[in-house]
Amino acid sequence: MKEALLRRMCALEDRWFDIRHGIDTTGVVPREFLKTDSAYRKDATAYHAAWCRSIRILIQKCAALGIRPEIFIDIGSGKGKPCFYAATTNRFRRIIGLEFDASLVDQANVFLKKGFAKYPIEFLHADAASYELGAMPQSLIFMFNPFGAEVMRLFIHNNRDALRTYKHVIAYSNDMQQGVLGELGMRQLFRDPVRKMSLWQYE
Repeated sequence: MKEALLRRMCALEDRWFDIRHGIDTTGVVPREFLKTDSAYRKDATAYHAAWCRSIRILIQKCAALGIRPEIFIDIGSGKGKPCFYAATTNRFRRIIGLEFDASLVDQANVFLKKGFAKYPIEFLHADAASYELGAMPQSLIFMFNPFGAEVMRLFIHNNRDALRTYKHVIAYSNDMQQGVLGELGMRQLFRDPVRKMSLWQYE
């Protein structure tokens, strides 16, 4: 009963967030309907927007640990909801959404122009399997279970130096591949085993 009530409350908060900002991030896009030519399509998960509550908890837990990243990056950003929510917290000076389905990037950009044009948000059409973070200030890298173990390993391997050098934090909601992060030497800073969300960082 308690879990059912929580889900209803989260759904109401999410719907109100969309209505208030004139957007619609609802719906599910199954993996087979994602529009991409990525060689790693089979490792993707379906599009489904993260709960506002999950994004909020991970941002707040990061701050509670004394970590205040300058940049928010959403890997597998879909229609843009985590980026839009992060913008409303006024904690980040730059917000980036990374998505390999061009049609979802287009939809996110429509919403960006409708209700979030004043915020420093950009959406990139790119594949996490080959994306490199490069040199940038400390970032909170949000993931809502966007892919399986294969792409997770590729993303971490490609960005291990940047993750270590700039002390980026991975904020992982529905952390189905959290074992991979531990296997690759990342340290778990926080985890809620009931809600399956966690924070990770290299020493």
